[in-house]
Order: sequence, then structure tokens, then C-alpha cells
Amino acid sequence: MEKSAAIKLNAVLLECYFKLHESIDTVRDNCSDGERKAYCRAMGKVLGYLLLDILEPIYSDHPDLRPDLLRQLPDDEVQG
Repeated sequence: MEKSAAIKLNAVLLECYFKLHESIDTVRDNCSDGERKAYCRAMGKVLGYLLLDILEPIYSDHPDLRPDLLRQLPDDEVQG
């Protein structure tokens, strides 16, 4: 992937990742325990897929795009 495309995709996908993660707070504060558990389980799958299957290949090609937050994770946690 060309660097310019990787930069654009990284920005959009990280924004999506953090907004989706933020939605967990809304569910936690406004839904029943059962709804919260179901939402968090589903959101964990979505966020995991986004990070491991979509963002990680970008970072493999362009490691400089990996945010500092994700640089702190041991490689075995990021790679799955």
C-alpha cells in the first residue's frame, strides 16, 4: 500500500476505533447488565478485527504510523 493511502486509512480507521470504543461508556451508563454484556462482547470482536486484521497489516508495512499507544503492546498481544 502506498504511504499516502496508508496515512489516510490509518487516520480514518483510528478515529472509528476510538469512537466505537467510546460507545461502550454510553452502553455501560444507559443499558441493562445483559445489554451491556452483549454489546461489549460484540464490540470486542469488532475492535479486535479492526485492530488485528485491518490496522496491523498497515503497521507492518508502515511501522512509523503505529500510534504510541499501540507501540507499548508486546508483539504477541498485537499479533494475536
